[in-house]
Amino acid sequence: MTAESVDTKTFRLSRRLSVELSVSSIGIVAEWLPDPPDKLTYGELSKYRKARGVMLERLADKLGGAVVLIES
Repeated sequence: MTAESVDTKTFRLSRRLSVELSVSSIGIVAEWLPDPPDKLTYGELSKYRKARGVMLERLADKLGGAVVLIES
């Protein structure tokens, strides 16, 4: 990802955990702070999904079209 094409924002999920999400036309990258968790609580997962949605919406606006998320 080149610097000019990346949109990055950090979201606080709980007192113990934050995630920095970076989106570009080639995908999304999550960097967990302080470290990747073994497991997310229900609340953390809910906040993560909301944050991811915010970033994908920003990407869609930037691209001027729709983006698709496929989750397994």
